[in-house]
Amino acid sequence: MKAAVAGAAITGTAGCIGGGGGGDTVRIGNLTSRSGPYATLGEFATTGAELAVQELNGNDGIGGRDVELVTKDTETDQTTAIQRTRELVESENVDIVSNVISSSVSLAVSSECASLGVPYLSTINGTELLTGADCNEYTFRTNSQAPQAAFACMKYLVEERDVESIYIVGSDYAWGQAVQNFTERALSDLGLDPNEAIVGSELVPLDTSDYSTQITNASDSGADVCWSILAGTPAVQFLSQAGDFGLGEEMLISGPTINQVDHLRSLGDTAQGVVGGSRWSYSVDKPRSTEFTQAYLDEHGELPHVFAAEAYIGVHAFAEAVRAAESPDPESVIETWPGLTWDTIDNDGTVMRECDHQAMVPFYITEIVTEDEYDGPYAGESEAGVYPQVVAEYGEEMFRDCGETGCNL
Repeated sequence: MKAAVAGAAITGTAGCIGGGGGGDTVRIGNLTSRSGPYATLGEFATTGAELAVQELNGNDGIGGRDVELVTKDTETDQTTAIQRTRELVESENVDIVSNVISSSVSLAVSSECASLGVPYLSTINGTELLTGADCNEYTFRTNSQAPQAAFACMKYLVEERDVESIYIVGSDYAWGQAVQNFTERALSDLGLDPNEAIVGSELVPLDTSDYSTQITNASDSGADVCWSILAGTPAVQFLSQAGDFGLGEEMLISGPTINQVDHLRSLGDTAQGVVGGSRWSYSVDKPRSTEFTQAYLDEHGELPHVFAAEAYIGVHAFAEAVRAAESPDPESVIETWPGLTWDTIDNDGTVMRECDHQAMVPFYITEIVTEDEYDGPYAGESEAGVYPQVVAEYGEEMFRDCGETGCNL
């Protein structure tokens, strides 16, 4: 695989493709959703990346080089994203492309970046294929992925909440499909037969806005948990309608990314009791995490979304790779980044695993509680009046070995 991708990169470089590569400015391509169902998530990612760039430029940049963020809209569409990737690399001379929201779009961008000879960094989307069967030497990931989310959440629900049955409602595209597949595997690993434990499953189009049928079916299923594989606007719509139906009074509502600040702002007290996975939360009580939260709060007047944190983490991770390589040159970065160790806002000694370019990062389980019940940082700051209390943290044990992923770089 390396040889094939490297060959494509050499061809691209010969055509003056391959990023900024060593100028006075490090240019980061912020290729994210600025329109469509994930527009709000793309805005969160952009604000996080901007804050990281602002901090770097206030501290001598990256190795004395200024840092510039160049933003383009994927429109949550593969064809558009590929065109925007080419524009970023060929016209804007970026040194890396990052912050794609959609998993399906991310796979297309990863392949295009490899052919153009520039690194692609996954900070947000959850498809395991990026660092699995579809991996390549130009693609890196600093966020967790679908298998880790499914395994951690199922472990908590089964072992700590005595869950024996679930009803799935999710988005029918790469990420939703992956989470469902790994939910089945996680249940099996935990000693449950997924054919019996999953009493029903409905994956619906990403543009679905009416979830009344799915909510009714979940309610009628008799399951212990409604497992919601939704994010962004679809998650808010589902949770709001579930609140109207009183679904949370009949069964536990949970999901791999469900307890985010945009959901809570929309739902308020109706979100109380929801248990969800989170790759980061402002309720994580660690010094650098709370420092980031305070900086974001000072800049934007609101608590940060997980995607803001992940984009922020990604920019700083790339900065560490450039410092280690002593250059933003793509070939130098992809040689230096694998195996590199650095500290993130919530994890000391983060390692970029060499075999698949997956950073070893933590994953959290949170439960929505009232302010009186909450004992984490930033009490009193939530506009919603409820808070995502961290109830469990999982680490490297939730990652599959590279021998299981289909990637061995």
